Amino acid sequence: ADRPPCIARIGLTKYTTLDGYRIDEKYVPAIKANTSYSMLQPVTTATSICPSDYGYYYLTIKADYHRDIDELSGYNNVGYDISPQIHYHHPPYVDLLLKSIGIYEWDVDNLELSWAMDFKNIGNVDIDSAFPINFYLSTDTAIETTDHLVYEYLSSGLEACSDDRDLSSITSLVHIPPGEYYLGGIVDVNNDADEDDEGNNIKYFGEIITVPEPPRPDLYVRDVSVIN
Repeated sequence: ADRPPCIARIGLTKYTTLDGYRIDEKYVPAIKANTSYSMLQPVTTATSICPSDYGYYYLTIKADYHRDIDELSGYNNVGYDISPQIHYHHPPYVDLLLKSIGIYEWDVDNLELSWAMDFKNIGNVDIDSAFPINFYLSTDTAIETTDHLVYEYLSSGLEACSDDRDLSSITSLVHIPPGEYYLGGIVDVNNDADEDDEGNNIKYFGEIITVPEPPRPDLYVRDVSVIN
């Protein structure tokens, strides 16, 4: 039967039994039954490969990657170019990334904030020394060290291409002036790590936290009377 259009996935893999890293997707037009289709197109750079996962790769193509076609069998949809292999490598570098900040609960009565953060070394070199991650409340999304410091986290180091996280931070905000704030963080705030890119070290949570006015006494005159 004639085949409708589909998407072919182009990737790199170290092992011919796996799909490997996706580097591009290409549109393949409809073709008639018992005919073939040749594709000669440039593909993008393999930026999805973790820098520490260097080595030799095979080029692979998987037809109908999104399974748009009702096929008799999909097991023969993957092809590999066994030779030559592609040598992927990257110069040694360190790059810390503050991936995410999430707020679980804001206890406005007790002024306690429960939150979590996730950070990663996306470089291909281990970080063996400790580095701090500081968290602030800021009146805008431009998180700076001059904002209100609410939490200090010290990482002991981080291996190449690996994640770490703190999932149980409960922070008291009793010292924060009333107002509306964003929670944000700065990884490697003192620039202890010699990083390839310092531009991805800052992250903030998109929802506003409102710190209310503290309770205050309010005296009033209840009654006035003349005794004599």
